Amino acid sequence: MKPGAWPEIPKMLEKIREAGYKPIEDQVELVVSGTVVKRGDTLLLELDGMKSPTSLSVVAAKEDPDTAVQLNRHVGDQVEVEGLWKPDPQGPDSKGSLAVTAIYGAEDKRPKR
Repeated sequence: MKPGAWPEIPKMLEKIREAGYKPIEDQVELVVSGTVVKRGDTLLLELDGMKSPTSLSVVAAKEDPDTAVQLNRHVGDQVEVEGLWKPDPQGPDSKGSLAVTAIYGAEDKRPKR
């Protein structure tokens, strides 16, 4: 992917299907960085390094509801988050949302992979 461009995940999944494979749609993992902002009751991550301003809705993963509390603690902070991408039922032009499984702030040490 090109730096500063958001991946068109639905198109990527379709290309996998066209190649004769079955994508595992509920396992699209992303690691992104940006600033956590709150608009009303919605938490967003304003992504770093994008060519045009891009925000991604962030929610706690069902497996880890405590992540919601952690996300709220990081409002205004620049963080790196890991999570599972979820399509937006509003339509294909939406960026979707990220069900966050891990949050790394400036004070956190990211584990080595």
